Amino acid sequence: MIIRNNSNLIASMSIHLLRPFTIPFLALAFALIVANCVKDSPTKPQPPSPPPQPPPVSVPSRVEITPTTASLTALGQTVQMTARVFDANNRSINYAVVTWSSRNSGIATVNAQGLVTAVKNGKVRITARSGGAMNSIEVTVSQTAASIVIEPSPILLTAIAETVQLTAKVLDSKMMPVETLL
Repeated sequence: MIIRNNSNLIASMSIHLLRPFTIPFLALAFALIVANCVKDSPTKPQPPSPPPQPPPVSVPSRVEITPTTASLTALGQTVQMTARVFDANNRSINYAVVTWSSRNSGIATVNAQGLVTAVKNGKVRITARSGGAMNSIEVTVSQTAASIVIEPSPILLTAIAETVQLTAKVLDSKMMPVETLL
């Protein structure tokens, strides 16, 4: 017998020799796979872990208002107040709910965003509250004369010794009449 190609002979002999072991080997592999699937295994999915605990809720203990005082010189003039809220450890509480109020809205009003508007001459306390913490500042409304308007205008006198009655209005920078303070 002449063997010309050793690799074909070895491959055919290997397949011929391994064929009797193939079916038992596959059966054994299948049995092991089924057995491992039936019993608890480390690959069994674990129940999800609970979510992490939320951080403790900060309790407001101090409110800081900026600016610390305000003077308005015209009726209708506004100033924007801002409030920062702090906890007992002096950490700023972001997104804290702040409620604004005016002790006398006849002198100055304040809206929910902290915008103060002058209404009448006088002094008033503006308060910012968050939880149990609060702070207030004083706002002074004191009109300042910005212009004087003389009426009637124009005036035309056509005779000697002719007279005309004039009136003068003192106005603030918002063109509101300045209240006289006696």
